[in-house]
Amino acid sequence: MTTDKVGITACTGMGNALGTVSRQAMYKAIEILGAENVALICFPALCAGVEEDVEFVKKYPIIILDGCASKCAEKVIRKMGGNIAAKVFIPDVLKHHPELKPESRVELGPKGRMLVDFVADAVVQEAKRILEGKKK
Repeated sequence: MTTDKVGITACTGMGNALGTVSRQAMYKAIEILGAENVALICFPALCAGVEEDVEFVKKYPIIILDGCASKCAEKVIRKMGGNIAAKVFIPDVLKHHPELKPESRVELGPKGRMLVDFVADAVVQEAKRILEGKKK
């Protein structure tokens, strides 16, 4: 099945450097992919039950970025009946690249920004796979 649109959402993780990584990677992936086929899902609006956002996650495939074991973004998408097409769990990416640990939640530093690039690339690849209708 092919689709003309995919949504991407990231955890807010304000007290966690990997939350910052997830948000920055989401923005970077959307910038790379272009807004014509990708939509940023506003996590706070979704949590508040804004009808437009809830309907979007039910209708279109969603890529989730979570930065910690709480997996808040995944939980909220599931609660809203969303169509989860792919998940990127930042700690798993960091396991494969432990040298890319961010400096802090405020300033990721050069290594943290490289982690953002790795995560954004993973999201871009997932989005392209979904948009082309390929199974995982």
